[in-house]
Amino acid sequence: MEILLEGLTQSRASGVLYNPLGLLWRSSWRGYPSPGHQKCYVTLLVLIQIHLSVLSIRRRRLRSHAEEIRKMKFLKPLKLYEESFLNRKIIPAGAGYGLLGLDVNEKDVTVAFTNRSYSSSKPLESISRRESMNFIAYIIKSEMALYNLRGIVAGSSHIENGRKPKIGQTKIFIDELCKTGLFEGFKYTFWDRKLISKRMERRTTKIRFETKDSPLVMKLKEEKIERIRAGLLLQAFIEYGSLCSGDGFLMSW
Repeated sequence: MEILLEGLTQSRASGVLYNPLGLLWRSSWRGYPSPGHQKCYVTLLVLIQIHLSVLSIRRRRLRSHAEEIRKMKFLKPLKLYEESFLNRKIIPAGAGYGLLGLDVNEKDVTVAFTNRSYSSSKPLESISRRESMNFIAYIIKSEMALYNLRGIVAGSSHIENGRKPKIGQTKIFIDELCKTGLFEGFKYTFWDRKLISKRMERRTTKIRFETKDSPLVMKLKEEKIERIRAGLLLQAFIEYGSLCSGDGFLMSW
């Protein structure tokens, strides 16, 4: 221990980095370390291990905090509705934000929105899943910035009791959006695809079976329905929020 204190004193005086393990090794080069040196070795190794463990824990906490900052905040459907501009009970008037509807499938992502200019859901151009995730995120962020949207309603088939789904391609897609870091501070929720309103179902049925069409025309109609699916989801979400909040803000689509 005296050797360690002496080395530390010399290190402070000379400004040279102090290496206690090297000092102990040099002090015992003529033979095996003495019992005192062995105890110092063990003590130093334990202290170093504790120090490295503390640094590792701090690093993990900082990393998780940084990832948490980049993430969007999940809200239950009615809570997101209450924070949006659709809720007429918001004070002051004019508060709240617009919403973006997303429906993810294997081929593309269909998109719709609603804001103060378009109080009902308005479909937008779909985005191909063949594009990179960064490109898709950039397009979505651009649309949200253009129409002043701060909330996302994502359609999912894996919702139970209104909770956030743990599986499904929509959940994976939202997680990937969060990782891009472009949506910091945004809010989102999931909407069950099975809860599309009866009026929306009648609309899709009308598109499908207006007339007896050829298979090609029927295929085109199915593609049209896929393109407007995000609009159907968002409109169903709007009607649900209006019904639950009792603000009488039902809209036709």
